[in-house]
Amino acid sequence: MPQTQQLLQMILIFLRDQKLFKSLLHLELETQISIDTYTRELQFLRQQILEGNFIGAEQYLQPLKTRLNDQFSYVLLELKKQQYFELINTKPDVEILIALLRQIEQLAPPEIYKNLCYFLTLSCIRDHSEFSDWSVEKGRFDCFEGIASILKNLGKTFRIEKYNGNTLQQLYEKVEEEEDNNKNSKFYQKKKSELQMQQSSSSQLPTDFDKNIIIEKLHISDINENDQSLIQKESILNATHSSIQSQLFNYKFVEMDQVATLSDIHPIRAAAFSSDGEMFAIGTNSKSLRIFSMKSVLQESQVVMQLEKQNHHQGSIYCIDWSRSGRLIGTGSNDKIVKLYNVEEDTDVSLIGHRGLVRSVCFSDENRLMSAGQDAVIKIWDVETQKCIRNLEGHTQTIYCLQTAGDGSYQVSCGMDRTLRIWDQRTNKAQGVMTMQTEINYVSLSESTTNYNLQNLQNLVKGSRKAPQFSSQGLAVLAHADGVVSVWNIQQQKCIKTLKHHTMDCRCVEFDPTGRYICSVSFDSTIALYDWEQQKLITQITDHEDRVVLCKWHPFYPFILSTSADCTGRIFAPHGFLVQLMKSL
Repeated sequence: MPQTQQLLQMILIFLRDQKLFKSLLHLELETQISIDTYTRELQFLRQQILEGNFIGAEQYLQPLKTRLNDQFSYVLLELKKQQYFELINTKPDVEILIALLRQIEQLAPPEIYKNLCYFLTLSCIRDHSEFSDWSVEKGRFDCFEGIASILKNLGKTFRIEKYNGNTLQQLYEKVEEEEDNNKNSKFYQKKKSELQMQQSSSSQLPTDFDKNIIIEKLHISDINENDQSLIQKESILNATHSSIQSQLFNYKFVEMDQVATLSDIHPIRAAAFSSDGEMFAIGTNSKSLRIFSMKSVLQESQVVMQLEKQNHHQGSIYCIDWSRSGRLIGTGSNDKIVKLYNVEEDTDVSLIGHRGLVRSVCFSDENRLMSAGQDAVIKIWDVETQKCIRNLEGHTQTIYCLQTAGDGSYQVSCGMDRTLRIWDQRTNKAQGVMTMQTEINYVSLSESTTNYNLQNLQNLVKGSRKAPQFSSQGLAVLAHADGVVSVWNIQQQKCIKTLKHHTMDCRCVEFDPTGRYICSVSFDSTIALYDWEQQKLITQITDHEDRVVLCKWHPFYPFILSTSADCTGRIFAPHGFLVQLMKSL
């Protein structure tokens, strides 16, 4: 019998031969096994190309320019051709497309350049007779293969070990041959009869089987759908029963390590973790929605993209939120559109109604999405019907941020008009309005969805279903345009603490899931961490090279995801945390 790796490579070869490149690449990503064996350098280049990071691939190849001589132009041309095909496959920015064609003109012979320009006259790339089976995945695969065939001449650094074992077709033919030889033997007939008897006796559950008995013994009869999403048995982030309490945020944040980074060609404004913590999504100024796995961060300190929706919006993506079930992702853009993306079905719908830039989206529950922005109106959308069912009015200028309490009992909003408003959807009116001296860029609740989920998980592990208790219950923390962070008691509508750690505009602030720590980011390029219980600044992170615009805590572990005008997203964790976490799982 072939070993697991050999079997997977057989499947990968079969998928390649059948031209099922999308399935091939997904299987490679899932198993971390490639169709062939590559050196570390070549594997990195392959990953860049297969993920569509052509600029990163070009930068990686630059040091090889002198060694490749004339062939370097061919390598660059292959990269830019694939980039060109992917651009015209969507609705490209005309200026970007023209700039790319000018670069191609400098590299390509006149005849090839004319042929590439011919594609602009076609309604679809596949209309070309030589590209009838083209896809983004196949194009990237062929692009790498073409470049690798050149690089392998540079020596062992770019060596490829081709798989030379059996293929699935060969194995199938062997099995067919053996069955033909054996199926007439008495031994075969006897085993076939025994197998049929075993299947008939084991294919049915006992008639007295009752799943409710199992539920009762596990003490989970009152777990709802949201709770179940927190404890999926396949989750890479499930801690053991005995270690979960000792692992969850039981860390000092004095020394922080940057454990992973991702980059784009434009600033990154929006990001959100899924409620189970296994994925995170980012929205970019290049209009793309991208979904990444935390598994690779834990195991290899790398960020691996699981999915990309290119040109998801017609403009930059300003905001993003993930529903509690992980099924839906909401996004907003300066194209004035709110989009709902169904992760499971790979489908999306556009929610049209705003008259200006959409700055914030927030799921108040699984069936309701709130959105707000430049038109100063909060819209509440029914997820099933995709209709706006309610408008909340009161703000007089752009709304920057929306947040909901973990139990959905109330929502808050803030913005350019310097007010923080507390909303009760039952009355369509603000329960309270607090006016500040400066614009409010962001608001985070100590009883947010993330905090609520963490408390539910802790209670489930304890075998208890008591109401969650927070060390900072009933608080809101605000990010101000003058760099100040303020903490407010929601019920008393009173400011109880002012923090002045930033020298420029504070763009985002969040309570961690325990409610003890506060993370804030600023246009001064720093990330500040504050201990609410100890009432002191713990540390400031200075890794970003430009304005930091967003920070997000992981829902169960002390990871911080930040995004910046330096075109990167970075993940930070307490020093040594990853090593200890992997030992406990």
